[in-house]
This record gives sequence, C-alpha cells and structure tokens, in this order.
Amino acid sequence: MDRECVTVLPRVCEVLAASGSSLPDDTSLEKLLDWFTALTKDGVSLLEAFPCLLDFIPTVVNNSPASDASILSFTLKLTGLISATENGFKVLQEHSLCDLVFDPQRWQEAGLWKDPCIRIGWIQGLRTMLQHSKALGFFVQADLIEPLLHLHTDTSLFVASAANHMLAHILLFCQSENSQNNSKHLTVPVETKQNYSTVTVKLCEYLKKSLVLDGTSALFQSHQALKVLALLLSRAGPDLRDRLLLTVSDSLEELVTTNCSQLTRSLMDVVQAAHSSKSEHHALNQRVDRLLSIMLNTGKPADLSYTAAAFLRSGHDDCVHKAQAARVLLLPLDIITGLSLLGQNSTADKLRLPMMEYLKSKSSCISMICASLANTPQITLMDPDCLPCPPVLIVSAVLSLLRLCNGDGSSSSGCAEAGRNLIGSGKVQKCALDVLSVLSNSSGGKVLLA
Repeated sequence: MDRECVTVLPRVCEVLAASGSSLPDDTSLEKLLDWFTALTKDGVSLLEAFPCLLDFIPTVVNNSPASDASILSFTLKLTGLISATENGFKVLQEHSLCDLVFDPQRWQEAGLWKDPCIRIGWIQGLRTMLQHSKALGFFVQADLIEPLLHLHTDTSLFVASAANHMLAHILLFCQSENSQNNSKHLTVPVETKQNYSTVTVKLCEYLKKSLVLDGTSALFQSHQALKVLALLLSRAGPDLRDRLLLTVSDSLEELVTTNCSQLTRSLMDVVQAAHSSKSEHHALNQRVDRLLSIMLNTGKPADLSYTAAAFLRSGHDDCVHKAQAARVLLLPLDIITGLSLLGQNSTADKLRLPMMEYLKSKSSCISMICASLANTPQITLMDPDCLPCPPVLIVSAVLSLLRLCNGDGSSSSGCAEAGRNLIGSGKVQKCALDVLSVLSNSSGGKVLLA
C-alpha cells in the first residue's frame, strides 16, 4: 500500500465531502475506486485501513443536494465495495449507512434520481455488495427489487444495461449460494432460503411478463428481457435453467409467433442458449426444439436467413435443425438457378413465394444471395444425411450464379427478375468465388470440384 496515499486520503475525503465541491474530470474518482478495489482483492479491510471513510460516506450523502453527482455516484459505488465483505457490511449497517445510501426514495426526494450518474452508481454499488447472503437479505428487506425492475427499461441505455446485468447477477448469485450450501451440507437459515426463493420467483415472473409484446412501447422491455434470458441461460446451472424455461416457455413461443423482426436476433440468442445444453426433462427439450423449428420455418425472408445462418454457426450437432437451416439458406439459390436443391419439402414450398417476392428487389436480392453463399461451404461439407440434395448440385448452383453475374447464364423461368438483379454484381461474384476457394482448400470440397 502506498504510504503517501494513505497519509493524504483523509484530506482528499474532506475536500470531496465539502458541500458544493465538484470535479472538472471524474476519472480521478474512477482511479481512486480502482485503487480501493485492488486493495480489497488483496485482503485489505478498507474501514480498518481508512477509518475516515466511515465519516466520509454519511457526510457526502447528507450533503447530497449540494454535492456533485459524480462524487455521489462514487460514494454509492464505494459503499457497495465496502459492503461486499460480511465484516464491512456489518460495520456499515451498525451505522445504518446501507439504508441511508441505497434508499432510492431519498435520491428521488432530493431531485437527484433523474441524473443517470446516480442511478448507475446505485445499481453498480448494489451489484458489488451482493456477494454474501446478508447483503441479499438487505436487498430483499429494503424492497429494492421494484426500483431495480423499473430501471430495467430506463430511458438511459447505460442504466438499462447495468440493470440488465444486475438482474442476471442476482439470479446467478442465488444459484451459486444454493449450490455451495447444498454441496457443503450446510444448514441454511429459513430466512435466507426465503430470500433466495423470493428473489428467484419475482425475477422469473417479471421476465415472463416482460416478454409479452402488447404494443411498440413494450418492444424495448421485451428486448431487455430477452437479453437477460440469453445471458442467464448461457451461464445457469441445470436447476435455474429449467426453472427459467418452465416459467417463460409459453411467453417465448407467443413472442416467436409474432414474427417481430426487431426481436429476431435477441430471440435467436435465447433459443440457442437454451438449445446448447439439454435438460433432464424431455418435455422442456421438446419445447426448445419447437421454438427453434418455428424460427426456422416462419417469418420474413431476411429474418429466416439470419436465424438459419446463426444456427449453423453455433455448431450444434443436430441434424434435423441443420437440415432445416440448410434448406432456408439454399432456397434463394434454388429459386434463381432453377436447380432442385431442396428436395421434397412442404415447408420450403411455403417459404418460396415470399422469398421470390423478396428477391425482386435488387438490393435485397444481392444481400440475400451473399448471405446464402457465405454459408454455402459449411452446408456443402455437412453430413450428407443432413443435406436436402447431393453436395455436387450445390456446387453447380454456385457456378450457375457466376455465369448469371457475367450475363452468360439464364435464371429460373419463375424468377427471371431476380436473375437480372445479379448481372454485373461484383459483390455476388466475389462471394461465389470465395465459396469455390474455400471448397478447393478442403479435402471434401476438392472431390466435388474435381
């Protein structure tokens, strides 16, 4: 620990706590907080090393109407850092400082809650604090869940994002604590169990309701809920994962069937996270498979293309859905070249008409064909059992596209307009040549090009 810093810190705290003090640049506060954080990681008790902090926190908060917002935000974060250890939390609570600092009503009445800097500090301070069961008990008993949920759809994207990560942190923390207690065969107080249950149930139900799309005003809320779900499902253990899916499956299916383009990417993130690890409950796996099938079989052409490409990139060893994704991405090539790349598939037939309409626009056509070509090498080299046609036929379609770009070939009679869109397209030509180059450098592709 730097002795000079220790000596000068009390005076620094006095200056920061002085009524009306402000800083032209708050990066110095971030550096000070980083220093405190590093000391904490090294096992230093901040309150023992710097007793002045116990006076600094209430002085700043009680002078809040006159204090600079950046100093107040720093104080919120510092309080959370000190409270992250059970001893630090105990000392602060003996002085009722956590109640003082993290009371959102206090900041609202002072007219300071409208500043995003305060809201960010409040969220980050709480998140840092929530490292032990006593902190969670405080969070529940102080009824801070509702203010946090309100910030989940805050007008400030930075605040909303911080709230998103906080929600995920809380659920994962509850999961971790439960898991550790069970593995160590610890007797957990009834109150602590109730806190875990209260938080988990309330947040799961909130996510379920937030997914329901009932107008443009709810779009952002649904988007935020999907982001939290994707984050949770990718990190959650089996119990929490299953609980989340049981709670939100109906809402997810309802959302998927709305075919809302603005939510396609976020929805696919959730579905892929859910699909990446199988549940012990067969019914849950079936629900997830159904969601994925719906996304690969319904929707606007651009959304379908994105969904199919995202699934193939994920590398899941799932022949049924890989075949569905391949058909979606081969459909534009099938339409333009007239080569039968899809086999006998009724679902592909349902998608054909909207895809043909989509390809009539030159910009849309070029974009769609390039997206299909970007995934063509992976499709061509898939297990033949997952392919709707022989791989050599896909290579023939790529060569046909090159001829169309040069004006030497003819497109499908059913979509001549789309074929004309490709004439002279250097972008499509480059993508097609890239496909052939990738295939020529792979052992399986060389056979097809021979």
